[in-house]
Amino acid sequence: MKSKFPRVAKTSTKNARMSVTCKSGSGAGSLMTAGILAVGSFSLGLLPMTVSELEAASRTDAESATPVTVISAEEIENQNATPATDFLSGYRSFQQRLAEDHNIDFRGGITTVFQAASDRVTDQGQLWTGSYDIEIGWRGVNSEEFGNGQLGMLIEGGEVIDHNDDESLSTNIGSDFGINDDADSQEIAISEFWWQHSFLDDRVTFTVGKIDQTAFFDQNAIANDETAAFLATPLVNSTAIGLPDNGLGANVWVDLISKETGKIRNIYFTAGFGDANADAREMGFSTFQSDELFYAAEVGATVDAFGLPGTYRAMFWSTTMGGLEGTGFSFSFDQSVVEERYVLFGRFSTGNQDVVSFEQQVSLGFALNNPFGREDDQAAIAFAYGELAGASRATEFLTEAYYRYNVCDVLAITPAVQIIHHPISNAVDDTIFVGSLRAQFSF
Repeated sequence: MKSKFPRVAKTSTKNARMSVTCKSGSGAGSLMTAGILAVGSFSLGLLPMTVSELEAASRTDAESATPVTVISAEEIENQNATPATDFLSGYRSFQQRLAEDHNIDFRGGITTVFQAASDRVTDQGQLWTGSYDIEIGWRGVNSEEFGNGQLGMLIEGGEVIDHNDDESLSTNIGSDFGINDDADSQEIAISEFWWQHSFLDDRVTFTVGKIDQTAFFDQNAIANDETAAFLATPLVNSTAIGLPDNGLGANVWVDLISKETGKIRNIYFTAGFGDANADAREMGFSTFQSDELFYAAEVGATVDAFGLPGTYRAMFWSTTMGGLEGTGFSFSFDQSVVEERYVLFGRFSTGNQDVVSFEQQVSLGFALNNPFGREDDQAAIAFAYGELAGASRATEFLTEAYYRYNVCDVLAITPAVQIIHHPISNAVDDTIFVGSLRAQFSF
């Protein structure tokens, strides 16, 4: 679970009124129709009019002085309101007032995942997990002279719902990759707490505090969020990078080029360090050692390739942890093809075997945004290959496909299928199939 506030400090408050709507078919959000609906007075009663009928009726009624009743889209929405939509719309309005009047951004999410495997080597072949997170940001400084500053905090936790808290379906089926990156049995904790400050029209940004290194490094437009996209760990972040848990650290981000159009839209450089022994459940300096740190630097560019946007990133890292030292390199990209809603993406990473789970990892995938004309839905498939660190050089292959169906603005349902080939810690089964169903409620 990643905090979305770093590098997304600005909050848009363009819409004075916020509503909660569900989507139906290709006409996403068709519950409210733009324009004005009219109802005329006829001998057969009140009947809805088309636009052309409205114009004709308006001329007739103007001559006869008969009034025309006009109903706005907002009134139609109110007529279709339920206690649930009333509550959610009121909550969204409350969020907006906090943002506009007090510079406070507040949001959260609840995610639950049920998975069942075709085979197992131990314990259960199915597991039900849940996680929750609350993000709070306060935009305390906003001035031309001193720049923009905000305080951010992420509170999160999770549990295994139907079995022991320490149980993992990945372990049960013998997969060293990990098939559910959202599974977390930690008690509620403040996993992030930081101050972020931007200067020079937000082109230079400093962040310091308890931070998530993956908010700045190894990002990807598609494969980077276990609550909304792929569940498998190698399709969220690379297992061949010595990334630490959330902990004390600092980062600087510089947008060298930033513009809306052109062949090169953005070039950035980011560098930072963090506690290599960090534990997201701990606060303060309890795990911090000045001689055991994680360092990373990354350069990236968003370019127009063949008239379509794509982002390419190269990362170098070094870490010292438990007396062991290691370095590595990672490359990732996401590139629109044919048209912007078709996205090809991938990663290649390599790291020192002493400090990473997999010495090499490669992943490649394809995503389709807004399939069937449904706004915010997404379909994707990806493949990952990993070579285990150590003398064995064992390899594991994983394929995952999903379809994220946005039921409403606040609810998404995602069925997924995973195929694990050659699970490293399973000497019996050569191929295992895992079916998943994820529900995410955002508030």
